[in-house]
Amino acid sequence: MNLAETHYWLNSIFPEELHLIDIGGVHIGVADLGEEALACTADAAALDTGLVAHGSPMEVRSEIFGVAQAPAEVIAEVLSMVVARLAETYEPAQPGRLLEDLLPAESSVRHALLTVPYVWGPESPQMREQPGDVHGPGHGDPALGRLTVLLQLVMLTDAERDFLHEAGVSALQEKLAAEDVDLLDWSR
Repeated sequence: MNLAETHYWLNSIFPEELHLIDIGGVHIGVADLGEEALACTADAAALDTGLVAHGSPMEVRSEIFGVAQAPAEVIAEVLSMVVARLAETYEPAQPGRLLEDLLPAESSVRHALLTVPYVWGPESPQMREQPGDVHGPGHGDPALGRLTVLLQLVMLTDAERDFLHEAGVSALQEKLAAEDVDLLDWSR
């Protein structure tokens, strides 16, 4: 998908129209949701995740979104840092990826965890590009097509990051749910 196609797809799955902004060469759609805001990358799928579809050589790529009780531009800036870190370290954008110390030490949430989106329940939006539809550098093998999925950005405190290291992602998600932690509150 090119940028316009990705923007169209993202607008079809989010409740508010996303307006594209460019932060350091990363295109990010932003929307105000009232008390919260939303931001979603629109060209992070150009990064190779190293993943392939189950039982197929088709590449799987990711766009990353975040929702928080913060201005959309703040969420977008964090997303641009996530994309820059992934590009710099060649770490795949995939569920369970932890990007430690993404924000400065004075930030209450400093660590970025990429997860399977929980906002749609068990069915996460995805876009399957057919062979021949894939185009442009960094967009996969045109002969195979490509699958683009969404990942959700969850920002973690130092204590939450430490628990993740001790018990794993699933245990952390259960603990956060059991304690009714407001993951949208980036000042917690």
